Amino acid sequence: MVTRTNGAPRQGFWFSADVRVLTIVSTNGDFLTDLTVTSTDPRQADVVNSGLEQVIEAVQTRCTVIAMNVTNATTVQFIVDYANAFTAGNTETDSGSVEEEIANAIDAVSSPVDLSSTTLDTFGGFTGAASGTPA
Repeated sequence: MVTRTNGAPRQGFWFSADVRVLTIVSTNGDFLTDLTVTSTDPRQADVVNSGLEQVIEAVQTRCTVIAMNVTNATTVQFIVDYANAFTAGNTETDSGSVEEEIANAIDAVSSPVDLSSTTLDTFGGFTGAASGTPA
């Protein structure tokens, strides 16, 4: 898809109309440590199947992850596409909402850390992302 302004191509990123921001908080998360790289290969994380990796896999069961930001040890944010199932009040699954389904899947993670008491907040578009101050 090419968007044009006054006949010239306009640069940018385009996604579907179903973009959402998910904020996931897990009481015992250790997400900052899961990002630590000690090998000489910068693409290899320390822990295969880490808590963060399992959270990503749980989110990917329902949408496409566009971006991820680990805010602190217990909080991770995602920008996701194809997220129409996250619409408020959607009870698509037998167990309740899609948010509950993903939170329950994350709560079920017990190794390498117990990711219990997970909360998941969904924001439409980019309204959930905090705007930072440029350095």
